[in-house]
Amino acid sequence: MEKTLEFTLVLKEIPVKMKGADGKVRDYKLVELDAEDRDKFLNSLGGRIKYVNGKPQGMSNYEGLQASLLSRCLYNDEGNLVPQKEIQKFPAGVASALFKEAQKLSAFDEEAADEAKNA
Repeated sequence: MEKTLEFTLVLKEIPVKMKGADGKVRDYKLVELDAEDRDKFLNSLGGRIKYVNGKPQGMSNYEGLQASLLSRCLYNDEGNLVPQKEIQKFPAGVASALFKEAQKLSAFDEEAADEAKNA
């Protein structure tokens, strides 16, 4: 029996509301990365990997890591991507929560699970 795979080519979105220091609530949305942007983000991680005796041993530089991903998939209420500089000023807990959701949305968690199985 043949297996049939079915997909949608519509990028997934998650609405986000954030209250600013002025008390105003602003609407944002996290949007799934397309394959090209996902690959560009993954390539950008290459320079952040720390090597010991030629083997990868974690990250050597975390500066801007979360904002780098979010600036590719977080849109403001005008439909524009939120700049990395602006994201860097978000509270750390907000940036971390959005980063985790962005990873799930673009299937980074699935890739990590697959890599762990194949290791």
